[in-house]
Amino acid sequence: MFKLITPEGAELFPGSFAKRFQYADDFERQYVVKLVKFAQRDRVRIHVLVDNAGNSYGFLALSFSSFDKDSKRASIVIDYIFTSRNYRGKSYTGLGNMSVFEHLLGVTYQAAITIKKTVPVRFIALQPASDRLAAYYERADFKPFGNTDWMFLSI
Repeated sequence: MFKLITPEGAELFPGSFAKRFQYADDFERQYVVKLVKFAQRDRVRIHVLVDNAGNSYGFLALSFSSFDKDSKRASIVIDYIFTSRNYRGKSYTGLGNMSVFEHLLGVTYQAAITIKKTVPVRFIALQPASDRLAAYYERADFKPFGNTDWMFLSI
């Protein structure tokens, strides 16, 4: 069984948080440490996918931004969707036969729909880390924005 937890306080020490996951390279680990520091200052909110045994499969880091002065692009921002290296590319029956990445993207969408009922957000925004991910997000209906590397999904 899987669940999302939102770490707080001592759970958000960068070093100990980073040890919960396996990485493809040190760049990934350093970026996770950076995001945890942002979470400590309430600039992002981190949601970790864990199982009943306490294994951490990945996490989602979300924030909010308006991409123009008129708030026409008020958005929930996916700062990072991370899957621990040892769980990448696998589907889990407990996640509806989805991968960790797919599940966390779905969680974001459901959160956006819920928040939209209270706060006037119009988009989910992100900056893909690679062209491969940009193509994946395009298949999920995200649209590139102008000459930037930002992509938006209307909600």
